[in-house]
Amino acid sequence: MYEKIFSHTAELGKVRDRFAEYMAGLAVTSSINPLKSGWLDRFMLASQEQDRRSWASHVRRFLSGANDAARTTAWQKWVRDYWNRRILGLPVKLDTVELGEMVEWSLSLATVFPEVAEMISKGPKFEVKEFILRELADTSLPNSHPKAAAQFLLKILQNMTVAYFDLDKVEEVVKRILPLGAPKELLRAICGELARLGSPGAGDLQSFINA
Repeated sequence: MYEKIFSHTAELGKVRDRFAEYMAGLAVTSSINPLKSGWLDRFMLASQEQDRRSWASHVRRFLSGANDAARTTAWQKWVRDYWNRRILGLPVKLDTVELGEMVEWSLSLATVFPEVAEMISKGPKFEVKEFILRELADTSLPNSHPKAAAQFLLKILQNMTVAYFDLDKVEEVVKRILPLGAPKELLRAICGELARLGSPGAGDLQSFINA
């Protein structure tokens, strides 16, 4: 009965977002593999762009509320394969806003963050969420995975077209990961992106890295 709604989400009115939320909960918490069972592909194909974006946003919330074991299981069971397939345009083309929502998932995937950051760094462009730099700085990910944090930061900045207020958080994270062995070539590239975005601290941060 739920699958019959997939192609009629526009008719749901006020409960449209709630339906996407419910499907996200099924993907993250159910024992049924959403890819192997086929329902996730059918949902993506039948629903509209708005629904796919809402679904991705709600997946982030469910991952955030899960424990590390459940998050790792979700990544290994379906999230990794789903992400790779969507980048390839399967079963439907991935738009920049939806991918931006998916990039937020990475902050909840601490145990596999290096793999996620690598995937994001090599992936297509996405629309950056406004508070993602602050959210990264508030986690322990830079300390646990300094190289992956540098890759992630660089890709976020490369996708920015305007400077956000949280660019100071980039400097904070770079200073945390430099002594932990983050590759200096990545950190210098981050400084270059900060300069492009007009950050007044880019030059000083470059000097700090080269000292």
